[in-house]
Amino acid sequence: MTRHWTLPPFFMLLAVPAHADITADDVWANTTAYYAATGGALAAELSRDGSRVFVENTSLTYSFPFDLGRIVVDLPPMTIVEEDDGTVTQKLPKTFQLNASVRDAPFNDGAFALRSTITQEGFTATASGTPGDITYQRQASAFAAALDMDMDTGFDDVIYLTFNFTGDGYSQKTRITQGDLITVTLDNTTEAMRYEYQSDEGYGYWTEGRGVYEATIGRATMALPTGGTDITNLAPAFAAGMFIDATSTTAGSEDATATYIDDQLVSSDSTKTGPAQTTMRLSADGLSGFGDVQDIEIGFQITDVFDLDVAVAMGQVSARYSFPLMAAEGAQPMTLAMTLDDITVNDGTWDLLDSERAIPRDPMRMEFDLAADLLLDVDLVNFAALEDAFNVAPSELPVGIETLTLNALNLVMAGVTADGSGAFRFDNDDLATFDGLPRPEGSAEINVTGANTLLDTLVDAGIVPQSEIGMGRMMLGMFTRPTGDDALSSKLEITPDGEVRVNGERVR
Repeated sequence: MTRHWTLPPFFMLLAVPAHADITADDVWANTTAYYAATGGALAAELSRDGSRVFVENTSLTYSFPFDLGRIVVDLPPMTIVEEDDGTVTQKLPKTFQLNASVRDAPFNDGAFALRSTITQEGFTATASGTPGDITYQRQASAFAAALDMDMDTGFDDVIYLTFNFTGDGYSQKTRITQGDLITVTLDNTTEAMRYEYQSDEGYGYWTEGRGVYEATIGRATMALPTGGTDITNLAPAFAAGMFIDATSTTAGSEDATATYIDDQLVSSDSTKTGPAQTTMRLSADGLSGFGDVQDIEIGFQITDVFDLDVAVAMGQVSARYSFPLMAAEGAQPMTLAMTLDDITVNDGTWDLLDSERAIPRDPMRMEFDLAADLLLDVDLVNFAALEDAFNVAPSELPVGIETLTLNALNLVMAGVTADGSGAFRFDNDDLATFDGLPRPEGSAEINVTGANTLLDTLVDAGIVPQSEIGMGRMMLGMFTRPTGDDALSSKLEITPDGEVRVNGERVR
């Protein structure tokens, strides 16, 4: 799994040069407006001495919905300096504390606390622009953080976590523009980072891990309603123009985790990836994105009950998706596709199933590509209303489907290849023909080669008894027809009058 770690949002206020005069007050107002748009309340004690403004006792508070409390982040002191060229610099201590806690929670008040110590080498931050439209540029040649967290679960145990990471430096450019929407554009480059952590979940159960994340380049643009958004119902914010658009590329990553019970190693896992890229967009048009990761290696070991060592490698994993989120009059498109290519499994794992190596161990491939037209009568981002919207009879559900298309289905595994495609249209006004479900109409076909050879191999190798293989052959015979040398095909057809045929034979 590829993860992308970012520093807390507080650092986004630390800042690009410009050509107009701004003051420390402009910077503070711009920063306060940004956090208000994210739902946070920024508070501090400000005092001025000439061109310097000292910011102390700073806190950032986010309230949970339904009166479930609030999380308070205590921020470090900062000095804002108005320069002669009209820009503003922001100065932080080289080493400072950044702490967070949950307060006023109805249960286990004060049960969560996070404490961190952050050090930055060669840190600089500059703000410039015009009042209400300020660009911040900041960078550091190296950074490190030590975090520890504890959380009372309320069941007579406390979860502890310690986390340490170091980085080779970063640069970040952020523009915050105030208006009816707060628009934020962020460009970030982070050099290689290393981390290690240890968690104690209680009852003698604890975990440790470490990893490296190579250089990452990211860009994000978002627009947020001024003053904040009701997170239980995001529909008004999306209707007003809220969106988030992000892209990221990374050179690779590597991590490893080990789990212990009473100091006895019980399991471990590791992941290594090559270059990766991701995109994501969230708006009134829906949620969409793309991801591609290359050269993946995954390992998993269990040592306490039995000796198991699994290693899986994949040359590439890619996925793309798009889903509607808001109610609309007509149908809205949805897509979902994924490809796993050049999959291999270590011989030790294969040997658990096939010690005689009778089954082909060639690289495997899996791919599917789906498209649909969905009907939405409810905003899926109105979380407060979803329970009532779906607590209805099946015929009154606010989500429906108009078309479903299987553009591609491909499988290569153990000497068997399969491919398929199909398309169906659904009549949502006819809920009687298929017992409460919209009546489908269309066809789908799948073609398979090598299935009988694989069944013979399983019997010859003694993996599956002949008596059980007979059932498999009977099922193949019922739903497929031969089309060549060890080649089978199956076609499903649903007619406008609700008749279902498999390979031309009526089954309904």
